[in-house]
Amino acid sequence: MTRGVADAAILFDAIAGHDPKDSTSLADPPPRTFAQVGQSVEGLRIGIDREYATRGIDPGEVASIDEALKVLEGLGARIVDVKMPDITDMLNAFFAICAPEALAAHKANYPSRAAEYGPYFRAVLATGAAMTPTEVSGAHAWRTKFTAGLLPCSSPWT
Repeated sequence: MTRGVADAAILFDAIAGHDPKDSTSLADPPPRTFAQVGQSVEGLRIGIDREYATRGIDPGEVASIDEALKVLEGLGARIVDVKMPDITDMLNAFFAICAPEALAAHKANYPSRAAEYGPYFRAVLATGAAMTPTEVSGAHAWRTKFTAGLLPCSSPWT
């Protein structure tokens, strides 16, 4: 997406922040990341769940992660072991939320022009049409609870 860290920071700053059309976006202003480019990482806390970050990936990628962490630690960052919450139910909640939202976004053309959609996305829309309000609200409740478990982490940028 970008040529380097500075470009990634510019992109992030452009797209981050509250979206009034998305009730799930955070109202808090995002950190201005471009202003951080080139600054020292001294004292920065970097959390990593090594099992989560390395499970099922190529050993060379694991070595690259380890090397990057060593470099950051050598520059003064503090590497902190963290444990990711269980995300087993994430995919179910994702589809229970996104499929009905996709259906609503395509209501002008689906199902009246269903044959014009590819089979995968047509299946997503059909799933959205089959979801009950109870299933959708249950997925939203699960996501709220899951997200609340992540929020106590304070930002290393503040």
